[in-house]
Amino acid sequence: VLSWQSVDMDQDGVLDVVAVISNRADQNYELTVLIQDAGGFSPTRIATMPIRTGALIEFEIQDIDRDGDPDIGLLTQQNELFWVMNEDGNFVPTTNQVSSDEFAIADDDGSSWLLTSSDSNVYRQSDGDFELVQEMSLFSTDVRWFDVDGDGDQDLVEVSEYAVSWFEQTDDGLFPFRRMIGTSYFRSQDVRVLDWDGDGDLDVLRRDVLGWTLMEQRFAGDSNNDGIFNSGDLVQVFQSGLYEAGASASFEQGDWNGDGVFDSADLVYVFQRDAYTYDAKWADAKWASDLASMIDANWRFAKQTTGRRR
Repeated sequence: VLSWQSVDMDQDGVLDVVAVISNRADQNYELTVLIQDAGGFSPTRIATMPIRTGALIEFEIQDIDRDGDPDIGLLTQQNELFWVMNEDGNFVPTTNQVSSDEFAIADDDGSSWLLTSSDSNVYRQSDGDFELVQEMSLFSTDVRWFDVDGDGDQDLVEVSEYAVSWFEQTDDGLFPFRRMIGTSYFRSQDVRVLDWDGDGDLDVLRRDVLGWTLMEQRFAGDSNNDGIFNSGDLVQVFQSGLYEAGASASFEQGDWNGDGVFDSADLVYVFQRDAYTYDAKWADAKWASDLASMIDANWRFAKQTTGRRR
């Protein structure tokens, strides 16, 4: 068994199993649904694909056609992504396929969203199939859906080359603004979005050749990680010598708006957030503020300020 998930596929209140099984005798991978009935499992083979060295197969389960039954999105070793629709317990592969090497499906506001990593195109489910919404051309190595800014809709998280970024979903269902989460000297391969430290804030795990790296979310301007933004943080970032230098800077060195450098736009960003404090006790009450929700107007203004100045 290469991969499996336990899901109630026939909606009878009992968990079933969906698995990708390696059949070495026939030199095939088999996508199989095992329906649990009276304590036993009845296998239903859905699709078979020839085994190729180094090939990976993955799947996600989601109600793609919005009919109340869980369907399957399957990525084959030929980088073809297709759907297996659950039609009253009969599993029917579709003929419409999308090219991808990683994918993510999300349920959002009565619709299903699809993101592919080979070209980072965004699709939205319509009439049983996915229609192209936006061409991103990011060539991501991994993609995720997550409500980063906490506004109730799905945002796009992707890792490509040496950076992890996220794109906010705007009211028109597009993803126009890229926000940098972090960079690496090594090419990143995978990304996970979760609350790693259980503090109520969004954190990101990134994997490269050296292993997994945790990118922790912190209060805006809190470069020294003491829970508040005050003069101690300003001393630290200006001592870095990177202000208006045009060189790459980290969060600890003053890049608070995520554009990769430390300049006046970062000061505009944090002071417009009214984040600076003289009283640590007062700041403790604001510690729950979510950096991911500090978006749109202030961030764009900071970017525009930088553009006009240059």
